Amino acid sequence: MTESARKLARLAAQGRGRRVRVSQGRLFPTVLLSVLVAGVALIAYARESQPSATALDAATTDYALAVGVFACDAFVDGLPGVPADPATVKPGASIVAPGLVRWTPQVLAGERRANLGSIADLLGIGLDDDSITLPASMGGATYVEGDDDCDGEPATVQVTAWADATVDSTSQVSIASLDQVRLTGDAMAFTIAFVSRDTEVPLPPAAADLGTALADPQG
Repeated sequence: MTESARKLARLAAQGRGRRVRVSQGRLFPTVLLSVLVAGVALIAYARESQPSATALDAATTDYALAVGVFACDAFVDGLPGVPADPATVKPGASIVAPGLVRWTPQVLAGERRANLGSIADLLGIGLDDDSITLPASMGGATYVEGDDDCDGEPATVQVTAWADATVDSTSQVSIASLDQVRLTGDAMAFTIAFVSRDTEVPLPPAAADLGTALADPQG
């Protein structure tokens, strides 16, 4: 092959390489753009296909829950049937019967989900991470970690929550930020407890009345 022929062959090879690189450079952005457009379209479709929940829907949703106080090995009687102090009751919460409470999220006030502190205030129960103070109707006792015990055994303050007490679903135990435990749905149950280690905390007695409360939203 002559020198001229070799030069022509090298130029042809170089030209093909450039064409391939340019073609690949255009192909990748095109594919990426197509993927992004398809992703945006799918997100928009998914949002449109989901039912919308308006503030009005949430503001008119009414929930029922059960609550009880368990000290060492038994529930404490005397849960109030009326608010302990109407002046401090948070809007949207009310007592249906001892241990049975209704609440409605106050959406217009920025509240979509209440917390257990609101219910404790309603019942006149003092609750923090290391003590429980009961109202006069329940005997007025105070249980404090480190100061009080259960039959000589060290005891702690905790809250056991059931997501749906009508089916006795799996419970969840909280040992901190107890007044901030969330009320997230209907038919929940909470047992505020002062118990020794490994004590199995039961559902509050009022949980047995949740079915009736749910069947009669006006309670």
